[in-house]
Amino acid sequence: MISGIFLLLLVMSGTANADVYDVFQTLFRVELEHLKKTDGNSFVISRVRATAFPIRQDKDYVWLLTAGHFTDKSEVTSVWLHKMHPRESSKRIPVKVLFTEYDGQANDMALLRVKRKDIGEVPILKLAKGNPKLKEVLMIAGCEGGRKPVVFMGQVTHSYKRWFKVAREFVRGISGGPVVDIAGEYIYGIAIQTDGTSVSNSNIRAILAKHGYDWDKSVS
Repeated sequence: MISGIFLLLLVMSGTANADVYDVFQTLFRVELEHLKKTDGNSFVISRVRATAFPIRQDKDYVWLLTAGHFTDKSEVTSVWLHKMHPRESSKRIPVKVLFTEYDGQANDMALLRVKRKDIGEVPILKLAKGNPKLKEVLMIAGCEGGRKPVVFMGQVTHSYKRWFKVAREFVRGISGGPVVDIAGEYIYGIAIQTDGTSVSNSNIRAILAKHGYDWDKSVS
């Protein structure tokens, strides 16, 4: 049985199995530039990075989820997307932020959209039917430091309606990454805090519905 201590699998280590590689194919690095006020009256361009993953696609567009605290910035100048699958080269793709939901707690999500011609066909993971159970083993995938893709595996320690928590601190850059079952098929949440907290799938559905999107009709 896998213990509460997570196993960090690096893509380039050669130890990740096919299911992990399937999850990596859904990862994208999001890069946001915004104007940040200095101590005086001047501004500087600040750049932050996070993770995003696709939830829907049609012939024209691909929609992706990420963490709301990432896009909840004042004076945003640009948002870009990069493919992070280790077998593909990175490409800078322009992004439109459709909405940001961030209350400093469990409501921490943003919906992005890119043109299908810029991103190509991508794999879509389905949302799990229920929230994770205590001690359930999950994978949390993302882009460490906003650069290399990684995945953690371990057990759920807290599970509530709007959020759940796993017994490990996340690395920087993994915010917005998918939390999935160990088979790499179903999404249970979105990683949002370095203490292991994630938005639950029931809250993802509720936030999408609030903004006029139906998650259940958004997956293939």
